[in-house]
Amino acid sequence: MKIDLKSKPVLELFHEVRMRTLKLCEPLRKADQKVHSTVLDKSYIIRKHELIWTELSKKYELKEIEELGKAAGLELVKHFTDSEDYFSDSLFKIK
Repeated sequence: MKIDLKSKPVLELFHEVRMRTLKLCEPLRKADQKVHSTVLDKSYIIRKHELIWTELSKKYELKEIEELGKAAGLELVKHFTDSEDYFSDSLFKIK
């Protein structure tokens, strides 16, 4: 499915992307599960069908970020980077 970037308000687009992300995170567990952290010396119960949020960290060159934005129909406004260019928050606008 494609998201129509030109015909929807930004908040509606954000909501649509968020809902699709949640759909991708649907749970796989069939039963409750007890997990023990030896580091924290604490146990947790993960309920059947409970969502677990994880982080996906990927490294991109600034050029790759620009290309991904362009492919999504976005125009780069500015890269906000740290003093050593290790990290970037990139601001785009809809073309």
